[in-house]
Amino acid sequence: MGNAYSTTPQNKLRFSVSKKGNGSKVWVNAWSETQMAMGQVNKMPFEGNKAQNQMQDMLDLLLPQYVNKQ
Repeated sequence: MGNAYSTTPQNKLRFSVSKKGNGSKVWVNAWSETQMAMGQVNKMPFEGNKAQNQMQDMLDLLLPQYVNKQ
């Protein structure tokens, strides 16, 4: 994804929450990115069943904590 001159790769998650009927719908996107020496940002999405299952597990853990704070 990078080379000796790039920054250390960072893993990033983006959660989007929307109301849907009496409930809500949540989307999550995950990727790893690094910035090259001349400023170009290279991104690599996390795809596949294992990554999707891990993100779902994270949502299942974090969402009740978030909802209870509201």
